[in-house]
Parts: sequence; structure tokens; C-alpha cells
Amino acid sequence: MVLGLGFILETILLRAPIPIYNYNIKNMRKEIIDKYQIRFENLKIDLGRGPNNEKLIDININDLGGFLISIKKPDYYTSELLLDIARALEGPETEEGIEKGGTTVLFYIHKTRTDFYSNYSDDFFSIPTIDFKEIVIGWRDFLLQPPLDGAKR
Repeated sequence: MVLGLGFILETILLRAPIPIYNYNIKNMRKEIIDKYQIRFENLKIDLGRGPNNEKLIDININDLGGFLISIKKPDYYTSELLLDIARALEGPETEEGIEKGGTTVLFYIHKTRTDFYSNYSDDFFSIPTIDFKEIVIGWRDFLLQPPLDGAKR
């Protein structure tokens, strides 16, 4: 049985009440935020080992959210994924696309669309590559913001 992020978060929330702080997404177009129901969150979690700050993205594309949450290194987005997206946007349209992925999803970046395939189900979806780029930039920028209470992590 594969546990979804919602189940995991509900379990965490039931174990330890935590405040949720929403991040103001200043540089993302409102239409992108609304279309994909994006919310960036700083959560302070305490599961008995002391408080820990976590950064999460809530988005209406579960597998994409899972992929983004699994990589919390801004340098990866700047030096790898955004370069691949730029290469796809600037290059010719190809049938193959640029293959990327992680634990939750495999995706192919094309000039006009990015195709996502779930690693856990038969789910498939596509979004415009320019939207994917903006979501990735927003997530990267959020990761670069200081966490709750000025903590270093």
C-alpha cells in the first residue's frame, strides 16, 4: 500500500499539533497559483525529538508535489532542472523530450508540454512547460527563504 502525502501529513498533524505558515508567493502569476492550487508551507513539526522545520508544497498534482518535496536542494533546481527546462523551451520540439524523475514520478520535458507519469499508478498528466518552469522557480525561491523562527534549517 502506498501512503499519500495527505495521509502522512494527517498522521503527523494528529500526533503533534503544529502551526502552518503560508508563504507569500510574490513572483508567481496568480493564474498559475489558482490553476494548480499552489500553496507553499513552513511547518514546525515535533514528533518527540524536538521541533523540526519542514518546507512543503501543496499542489493539485500529487506526483509533482511529491517529486518537489523529495528534493529540497535549491542548487539542484538552478544547476540542473531549470537548465533542462530552458534547453527544452529553446530547442526544437522532439518526440522523446528530456527525461527526468524521482521516486514518485517520471517526466519528459518537451518544448510546449511536460508529460508526467506516476511511478505508483497508471496516472498520466501534462502541463505546459512554461507553467512547470514557473512552479519550479517558485519552489526553489521558497526553499531559499529562511524557515520559521529564523532557524538555520
